[in-house]
Amino acid sequence: MHARLTLALGHLLGAHPDVDGAVAEGMTVLGVLERLPTHTVTARMDRVIGGTCA
Repeated sequence: MHARLTLALGHLLGAHPDVDGAVAEGMTVLGVLERLPTHTVTARMDRVIGGTCA
């Protein structure tokens, strides 16, 4: 899921942000987190939702 989060962020960081693409990747990650929450992916998603893309 780390790769999916990276893809989601990549959709937002270019000269022409693809918000729909970022949302689709983010929703995929959220779907997996419902079934298999991991600490690292949950923490990263918290940062993305909170607006700090570190």
